[in-house]
Amino acid sequence: MKPMTYEEWIAANPDVEPVICEECGGEGNVERECCGHFGRCSECGGTGEYKNLRTIYREQLKEDRERAERFGLAVEAAP
Repeated sequence: MKPMTYEEWIAANPDVEPVICEECGGEGNVERECCGHFGRCSECGGTGEYKNLRTIYREQLKEDRERAERFGLAVEAAP
């Protein structure tokens, strides 16, 4: 069994969206309680995304690989 590449996965899953960071609401910046200034969100590292699409792809790939192995299917290495 050959896994999908990231590009193939994106094409097959056009409705999948990144998981937005709840701490900053996807902005990437948060107001500091100590001084009121804005700074980079520590939860998402300033990206605004808690999980980006590549992370979601890798999680799905891992789940698919584990599922295939339970059924005794040989799985090639990820591209």
